[in-house]
Amino acid sequence: MKALLEQRNGLARRIFAKAGVDNTSLLQATERFIQMQPKVMGDTSGSMLGRDLEGLIDRARGHKKDLGDAFVSVEHLVLGFMQDKRFGQQLFKEFQLTPKALNAAVQSVRGSQKVTDQDPEGKYEALEKYGKDLTEMARQVTLERHDEIAW
Repeated sequence: MKALLEQRNGLARRIFAKAGVDNTSLLQATERFIQMQPKVMGDTSGSMLGRDLEGLIDRARGHKKDLGDAFVSVEHLVLGFMQDKRFGQQLFKEFQLTPKALNAAVQSVRGSQKVTDQDPEGKYEALEKYGKDLTEMARQVTLERHDEIAW
């Protein structure tokens, strides 16, 4: 979760922002949890995948299947993390993030897009990233012009 939250313009941060969660506070809470964890000392040759991480990946695969996607992506991990008994449930409860709100945020960011390749994030919110809201620009100009007019 920490790695996902550290990506400034990353998908996880956009999902949590859509859900109304402050990403900085969420990252700080995640860092506090990590600091409280026991550390491995000595020879650490050969890496292992912990059962909690393995469970997260399995849940992410389940969300991938439920959403009809071809690849596991960040949103699948975020959805899977909500069910994490070790930290995710506690974290989301602390930030009052419900499954319904998280699912709505994911849908808002994804739109009708499916994960069909290894870079789905580039397709999400394409209009917001690359387009211009001409209506909003016209409102701004109208408001600015309105202030210039002496009544």
